Amino acid sequence: MLAGSLVALILTVFTKPLAARLRNSRGFKDTGTDIVGRKGLVVEAIEPGRYGQVKVGGDTWSATSTVALGKDQEVIVVRRGTTIIEVERWGDMY
Repeated sequence: MLAGSLVALILTVFTKPLAARLRNSRGFKDTGTDIVGRKGLVVEAIEPGRYGQVKVGGDTWSATSTVALGKDQEVIVVRRGTTIIEVERWGDMY
């Protein structure tokens, strides 16, 4: 138990700085950083206050919206959280 606890403690202390260094290294690209402003398609209907699914490019994201959106509606990504995006109906912004 002592060895396992020690390994867990060491990994906890050193993982975050190591991950930050790798993220800042040349050639690393976060696929979600350029998603805001892109067009997507609703795969699973979205109701206000509930999650739905939106396909943007080749990726499917959990999504929220302030308005009800039905399946197969075109949307635009207005904000990205860690794993959830916020979308609006395509054309409502313009």
